[in-house]
Amino acid sequence: MPDDVIARPVERSEVTRDFLERAVTLLNRAFGAWPRVVLPEGVSAVDHLDWKANGPLPGFPAFLIAEVDGQLAGSRTTLARRVLVRSEPKLFLHFVDAGVDPAFQGRGANRATQQMMHDVLQPQFDLSIDDSTNPHMVHGRTRLGDPRAFGNQVRPAVLPLDAWRLARSEGGRLPVPLAALRLRLVSTFARITAGGERGGAKDFALRTVSEFDSRFDAFCAEASTPFDFICERDAAFLNWRYADPRAGAFTIRVAERAGRLVGYVVTKVDGETTHVVDLLITPGEMQVASALIRDAVDHARAAGSASVSCWTPEHHPYRNALQALGFFSLGDTAVL
Repeated sequence: MPDDVIARPVERSEVTRDFLERAVTLLNRAFGAWPRVVLPEGVSAVDHLDWKANGPLPGFPAFLIAEVDGQLAGSRTTLARRVLVRSEPKLFLHFVDAGVDPAFQGRGANRATQQMMHDVLQPQFDLSIDDSTNPHMVHGRTRLGDPRAFGNQVRPAVLPLDAWRLARSEGGRLPVPLAALRLRLVSTFARITAGGERGGAKDFALRTVSEFDSRFDAFCAEASTPFDFICERDAAFLNWRYADPRAGAFTIRVAERAGRLVGYVVTKVDGETTHVVDLLITPGEMQVASALIRDAVDHARAAGSASVSCWTPEHHPYRNALQALGFFSLGDTAVL
């Protein structure tokens, strides 16, 4: 790397308001606008970055930065957490918000933080996953010897609520009326091929909560067992991820049977789309999954969304429940 580029980690104890303000300025310059998520009223971009810097697993740097002549030239936010690989916990490292100030592009700032990531941080983890498909970022990872991809491809499953508005927002070569008709037909075909929604007596109730209580520790441990690969969840993680207003505005709905948790769904409204961002059920309770997804759809309709989106791997236990309600794959594929 160039002699004038200095890369170093920023520990959590070093994260001051001044540093966060400088980092947000860099991210705004790098991406045009940051963050892309809609934040609740009263929550600033600095608050949001501070939330990320104080993730659920302490003991690791909050950022990797590159400096040129004492100025912040590049930054990566580090998110450390645990995943379960066939029920065995593994340390998992995820980098987000990797940006370079345009004034320092071509000076090696991105390469410097990438090299530090590879040499210093990655050896401390079992898995380091990056979902970026940017050619420059992919080239940098493969240059350092990182594998290209593993696992299932991840695509958004989409349910049109207003096919006309969705077609108009998606663009494409077809005229909007034909594109809207195509969306409706594909959604209907998805319902038919899935064999219909999972029925059964609804002996459970749904309600909205503002936080995840201690019951979620045992529930998440049980609900994670059918998955070969899943991010480890517990009450502490879920509260950090969805109940802290600095993370964004989420709606949390839980399913309970006689006071016992049997599932939850988390949704987020973003412009014309409502996103199903998390869904988990007790193993075998597919009627609960169907009810929670339908509840999320009702929430989206009430919010005036044009569509509902849920990112899932191609092979996922809940994929058929989504398809039975008319969800189908649409848009770009992400590869982990």
